[in-house]
Amino acid sequence: MIYKIRYFTGFFLSIMKQLLIVLIFFVTGCGGDDKNASADNTIADTNINGEILFKANCASCHKTDNDFTGPALKGSLQRWGGDKKAMYDFIRNPALSENAYAKSLKMKWAPIIMTSFKFSDAQLDAIMNYVQTSGK
Repeated sequence: MIYKIRYFTGFFLSIMKQLLIVLIFFVTGCGGDDKNASADNTIADTNINGEILFKANCASCHKTDNDFTGPALKGSLQRWGGDKKAMYDFIRNPALSENAYAKSLKMKWAPIIMTSFKFSDAQLDAIMNYVQTSGK
């Protein structure tokens, strides 16, 4: 009887640890460090470097030309049908995007949902330029 209780307790704790890891992943999302973010979560536009922004905020979930935790980013504007505004709106608030391609991304990558980022257009342009020209 005691063996069964110990086994159940160990099994229960193992499941709880796994659930905690999943919960932490969902709460933190795919975001990187917020060292460059101001109090309102808007990243400053000074000295924009797409590579640095990508590595600090995107690379933990995205690769330039391979799917990872999220889709590959090279060629993403073409996959969005050239609709840069819709793509940038999705990056800023993925959960609320109603664009058809955004919905397909949410379905494909469920249950993972991308973290919202408050990048300016100039910062997103710099990131996308880096992604498109990166040889990696």
